[in-house]
Amino acid sequence: MLSTPVLRMNAAGAAVVSWGRLDNALMAATAPPGAAFGADRVVRAAASQALASLPAVGVDDATNALVAWAQGNGVGTSDLLAARHTLADGWGAPVAQEGTDEIATSPDLAMNEVGNAVLAWQQFEAAAGTRILVRRYGSGR
Repeated sequence: MLSTPVLRMNAAGAAVVSWGRLDNALMAATAPPGAAFGADRVVRAAASQALASLPAVGVDDATNALVAWAQGNGVGTSDLLAARHTLADGWGAPVAQEGTDEIATSPDLAMNEVGNAVLAWQQFEAAAGTRILVRRYGSGR
């Protein structure tokens, strides 16, 4: 699925944009305050499992970023993953954010100027129905 780009810019002018390609890769690019966007980078390599949501993105004043997305998991539901970007290391490997075989969808996130972030998503659980789950990330700064 080629997805609509999702763009966030903070008060300092740092920005991140992310989108899905036709081959199911998830792409992203970052821009430091007052500068142009860097080269497109692959956050999630082309895969047989389709992206199941638009990405959610956030960026801090140092252009560290976080992107989260839902993707198919091969059992008819979807999983939620996230990857971090730092200026020193680029995009890290995607990490699962939940551990069920149920449906995870509709991620949204916010990040403050020092990189603390909050990620929220819808999670279907057979016993509880649809719930909103939230995960916090500390920047360590």
